[in-house]
Amino acid sequence: MSRSILLHLLPLTVILLLNAISPSNVLAEGINLHTEFVFANSDGETTTNATGDVTNFESSLFTQRFNLDILKIIYPNLTLAGGGIVELDSTTSTTDGEETKIKESTLRPFIELNLNNPLYDGAIGYRKAGIRRKADATTWEFRETYNALLDWNPVDYPELNLFLIQNHLYDRPETSDLVEKILNFNTRYTAPKYLDVQYAYTRIEREDRINIFETRLQTHNGKVNYSNSFFNNQLIIDSQYTINHNSFEQPGRGTEVSPLSPSNGLFSTDNSPVDGPALVPVTSLIDGDITTSTGIELGWTDAGRDPRNIGLDFGFPTNIAEIFIRVTESMPSIAANSLSWSVYTSPDNTDTSTWTLMDPTIVSVSFEGGFDPHFVISFPAIKPRFIKVVVNPLSSAFNGDAALEHIFVTEMEALTTVFAQQEKIINVTHDYDLNLMGKLSNKTLIGYNLSYSLRKTGPLDERDTAISNSINLNHIFNEVFASSARVLRTDNDTTTEDTVDYAYGASVKATYLKTFGQTFSYSGTRVEEEDGSSNTNAVFLRNNAVLYNGWSAFLDTGYSWKKPLEGGKTTGTVVNAGTDLVPNEKITININYSSRKSKESGGENGEISTSHKRWDIQAFFIPFSTMSLFARSTTLDKDLSKETFQNYAVNWSPFPDGNLLLSLVYSETLRSVDEIKDKTVGPSLRWDINRHAVLVMSYSIIKSESTLETTDSQNFNTNLRMSF
Repeated sequence: MSRSILLHLLPLTVILLLNAISPSNVLAEGINLHTEFVFANSDGETTTNATGDVTNFESSLFTQRFNLDILKIIYPNLTLAGGGIVELDSTTSTTDGEETKIKESTLRPFIELNLNNPLYDGAIGYRKAGIRRKADATTWEFRETYNALLDWNPVDYPELNLFLIQNHLYDRPETSDLVEKILNFNTRYTAPKYLDVQYAYTRIEREDRINIFETRLQTHNGKVNYSNSFFNNQLIIDSQYTINHNSFEQPGRGTEVSPLSPSNGLFSTDNSPVDGPALVPVTSLIDGDITTSTGIELGWTDAGRDPRNIGLDFGFPTNIAEIFIRVTESMPSIAANSLSWSVYTSPDNTDTSTWTLMDPTIVSVSFEGGFDPHFVISFPAIKPRFIKVVVNPLSSAFNGDAALEHIFVTEMEALTTVFAQQEKIINVTHDYDLNLMGKLSNKTLIGYNLSYSLRKTGPLDERDTAISNSINLNHIFNEVFASSARVLRTDNDTTTEDTVDYAYGASVKATYLKTFGQTFSYSGTRVEEEDGSSNTNAVFLRNNAVLYNGWSAFLDTGYSWKKPLEGGKTTGTVVNAGTDLVPNEKITININYSSRKSKESGGENGEISTSHKRWDIQAFFIPFSTMSLFARSTTLDKDLSKETFQNYAVNWSPFPDGNLLLSLVYSETLRSVDEIKDKTVGPSLRWDINRHAVLVMSYSIIKSESTLETTDSQNFNTNLRMSF
């Protein structure tokens, strides 16, 4: 590692000692100053496996960040806030002796006036940001933002919310000049017990002053929900009607990209993205607010956790060519490029769904930073109803960089390609759902669901409809056995084809003892098209047992068979087993095993068999209140290859107050999307110097292997955060 580390650490050490020996204080009431210093250094080499060619590299980053917040209470309900952020970044990178230096200076002042009382809230604000980037040439980027907010919240009357914002983005030399105006109005009225009425209007105007064209997007969204019960709760009714009117105007002078209006956003954390469980709705993913976090985390604070499955439901199969994933923070290219994205599609979203992975070689991912940070995921046009992208949070290699600690997703947008003559595109979607639940007896419930969807797309006024009818039944036989069954039929009438979909299933749950139970289930689907039909079927048996106090186990087995439209047959088996052992409060042991096998026969490619097995053994041990140990071993057996990955971690806080935490980590992981194996080892330190200062330091040795190349690197990070 180069001597530049010591030179950068010298000012940090001086500041650290001054803060450690000086008393804690606050400058003045209503004034807060936060400072942060980050230094990161990485060096190593990349070897091309086929030729043995070696590329040496080294990079260093030094960041200084100062954040000033001032709050003044003018009247009891009126406050004035102001301040700003100053950030200085210096990056030096060397590849085979060729050095590149980039310096960035960022200034972000702001001022806001806020009015708050129980009946209404109001706010007006102004923000300006400027970034100077100096490399081979000097460039400037600017963003000016004006915003206004008004909320009215009367008791027993409709609440009203109005939000206005204007953004002006431009640069020097003059290559872009964009003005964006956003108006959002929404209202909601909840009548006692039964009725909930909502309406939202959004208007977005964008003017490109360089290319001389404008676009305009308007969205009307209305929703009415009625819920009630009758006959002493023997009959429950829940009904909902939603209408979405979306119009997009563009220059109409060539191929353009038009935004789509999905029915819902979806999300789950799942390390097996090819199957269930179902993703859950997250409406904030599609609410048009590209600045507020949805709570979906991509930062290194969640490193090592399950992949994020971020998806959309369009209600109908819809042409898609591009996806935007907007995030809260801009990221350096080394961090953005470390994220591996994959795209999956599915005709449905249930616990037994099968998601199809799009060929990674035709998926292009890029990151656009600056004032509107977002990932652009492009691919050849596809037409799914459900689509999701899967990504792991940043790896622990970025630990200590506060700017990358929390990276949140704010919005997921899907776009499609339209032609020049379509200067105005109008999409209107109507959705109606009726749910009836009747109590036939204390042991029997019967339910009925009617769902109707209509989508009209202009300017050709194309119409797609879908009508679903389903019946479900739940019955308790006795204290041991209970059952449920469901039958669903969906008639799809689209501009391209008509299909009829059937879904059916039944399950029996047996609770023999308080410590042992079983569930046996059957599920199936059938799709009838003009050219023929296809079907899938599956049976599944789940066993859960508590063997002893602190010792539990489960065993799941399943078998499936599928006949696709193109012919042939596919069968599959699945086995999941595991046990959790907690002998005392200091030790926890988890053992899990999974096996999946499939066999295709009768198709054009002859007989194809695949097999995937996985073993996970992990243990937690807390020998003392100040120390914890963790170990995990994972074995992957995939077709003809078998690999074992090990992970170990030691955390030690030598002082009872916990102000100092020392950690040592050894980690082996496999990035399943691009089949890259990572090995990481290194110590880290966190020192809470006092309540105003925190120091985080880490050092790691990383080895990344793929079929094409091998990279060995050393990384050092230090971060000092102080507040006054």
